[in-house]
Amino acid sequence: MTERAGNRGGGSARHKDMQPHRTIALIIALLLVAAACGDSDGEDQEATATDEGPAPAPTVDFDRLQPSDVLVEIDTTPGLVPEINRARAFPELVLFGDGEVVVDHTDTDAEDLPEVPELVTATLDEDQAQAVVDEVYGVLGAEVGDLPVTDLPTTTLTVTVGSHTRALDVYGLGFDEDISDEQADAREEVQDVIDDVVDLEDFLDGVELEPFEPQGWLVVTEFTEDSPPSGPGEADALLLAELPLAPGLAATEEEPLACTELRGEEARDFVDEIVSGGDIVNNRSTFFEVEDRTVRLALRPVLTPGDSCADIAGAVER
Repeated sequence: MTERAGNRGGGSARHKDMQPHRTIALIIALLLVAAACGDSDGEDQEATATDEGPAPAPTVDFDRLQPSDVLVEIDTTPGLVPEINRARAFPELVLFGDGEVVVDHTDTDAEDLPEVPELVTATLDEDQAQAVVDEVYGVLGAEVGDLPVTDLPTTTLTVTVGSHTRALDVYGLGFDEDISDEQADAREEVQDVIDDVVDLEDFLDGVELEPFEPQGWLVVTEFTEDSPPSGPGEADALLLAELPLAPGLAATEEEPLACTELRGEEARDFVDEIVSGGDIVNNRSTFFEVEDRTVRLALRPVLTPGDSCADIAGAVER
């Protein structure tokens, strides 16, 4: 008994020799825990929701970002639509690491949608960019439910800060039937956030939008044997025009969906030809003649380094 009591008080010689090693191991373990939990910029930490509301967004360390890094992206994947319409889909908003933001401001309520989308841009300072991150991140945990129907579009909101990426998929946003009131409210909140950040001049003070010229354009053509439609304007005016593209780059009957990427002066000249053609040519309903065949046209802007013809499902790259 006395020996065991002595061991508790002073310890044996072997126990004494082991204490420094245990102390050092404990210190190292504590340092590792502190390093994992106390990252000074916090950019790779996933915030946790509280009873007071959604999780706050991580703070962006802009010094670590490359200009082409994507912080925020809002994109909608079409549902069951013709391939030529699917080929036109591109993000509604992209916020890059250098503060440049690109927004699609095409008037989708117009009777005749233009083939060339209206893109605008602004360069945000760090506080403004963080505000966009905060706004979008705040709804990423929303319980939006699902719809008991098929073939509707899916809207995706994505925020990436450091190595942490969080996203929300909303199937059939705007088609809010057969869901709970709470889910309908959550979907309305998501739509409000999208509307807010897309309307940047109202959302942020001091932001001035200007026209944006993308790095290039993906020019997608689809062979068709359908007859071109009529209008706008005179009832007999067919929506048919000559395609300002080399015939070898356009779709054929054998390869009914084709894609080619235009950049620089070649891209600018092509878009100018489409825009200068007015409402007949710059119209998503227009058919185009290429030698002895007729094709439909879709234009998708190249916004990020990863955008390419490989994104167009089923298309032959030319």
